[in-house]
Amino acid sequence: MSVDVVILSWNRAELILETIANVQAQTGVDKTIWIVDQGSHDGTLDELRPLHKRGEIRLVELGQNYGVAEGRNQGNNRGQADVIVSLDNDAVFEHEQTLLHAVTLFDADPQLAAVGFRVKNFYTGQDDWLNWGYARQLWDQRASAFTATRFVGCGHAIRRSAWAQTQGYDSQLFFFWEELDLSYQLIALGYHIRYEPSLVVRHKVSPESRTNWSDKRYYYLVRNALYLHYKYYRSPRQVFVMAVGYLLKGAYNGLWGQPVRAIRDARRMFKGLDPRQSVVLDQAARKYVFEHDTRYRGNFRERLRQNIFVRLPK
Repeated sequence: MSVDVVILSWNRAELILETIANVQAQTGVDKTIWIVDQGSHDGTLDELRPLHKRGEIRLVELGQNYGVAEGRNQGNNRGQADVIVSLDNDAVFEHEQTLLHAVTLFDADPQLAAVGFRVKNFYTGQDDWLNWGYARQLWDQRASAFTATRFVGCGHAIRRSAWAQTQGYDSQLFFFWEELDLSYQLIALGYHIRYEPSLVVRHKVSPESRTNWSDKRYYYLVRNALYLHYKYYRSPRQVFVMAVGYLLKGAYNGLWGQPVRAIRDARRMFKGLDPRQSVVLDQAARKYVFEHDTRYRGNFRERLRQNIFVRLPK
């Protein structure tokens, strides 16, 4: 099999050049590296342009930041390889045969649509909690493979033939939950998803780094979560309960304004859904999501304790 490796670029030339070099060192597969630049303005393009069409590297210049979802669409749709691998521009593969191992997983299982990689902090070697997209109760199983309902954006692989059957990432999301959106499409098609800890990426996040929740980050988290739940479940009641929960969590963290705006804008997105194109999860898909995700998230009281009245991660 061949592999297209898609890396989104926005400034930070030094980091992305290190990532490119790391991908080039991968052995055992025929690979093309797609660098999708979203309007870098710090000299990064001066470093990237000389690499275009040099060996296995291709540079796509979008000219502006269209967000993670549309950026990945642009990269994924350019190539023709059997497997699409996405890697954050500040991450590297831990082993030189990570891509080869990913390919063998798809070879062995025709119904496998996507694989989520294990993400570790580059500097400490510890698992990166902020890149754990699965249920909290599964954290203790992070060293073991399991069937999943999603994958993490920092490092993952997608079967191209499965990708071709979807509508791609929903570009309205900009960023946050775009992987869940695509995962639900794949599950609705009858595929399954896997978390695979033997595929490891090292994420260059300093142990002292802090997440800034005051720059609309919580807004996107809330808006997109509500939109996706309505998009795939069509349950106004469940969306209302989620909205109340996000309002309480926002208030607990001193972020009143963001969830209020997010709820307002999510309602506008509901109205814009095209019923002819939107996929609603059927009974089989909902059973899959329950079996491999929902049941691990606990009862109502546990969710309140674990997800509402808690501090947002720093």
